[in-house]
Amino acid sequence: VGIYHTDNSELKSNEMTTWLKFHSIQQQFTAPYRSAYIGQVKRQHHTLINKACAM
Repeated sequence: VGIYHTDNSELKSNEMTTWLKFHSIQQQFTAPYRSAYIGQVKRQHHTLINKACAM
């Protein structure tokens, strides 16, 4: 994973930012009031989790 894309929620903490930088992962946030895009991101996360569990 090279880019971690999320909304401006609890994952926008100093602890999370530090962890991502340590693992050389770029952090990106969605634009405010773009709920349709957030839904797409959440579906992609769900798909990745399902694929990881299937391995």
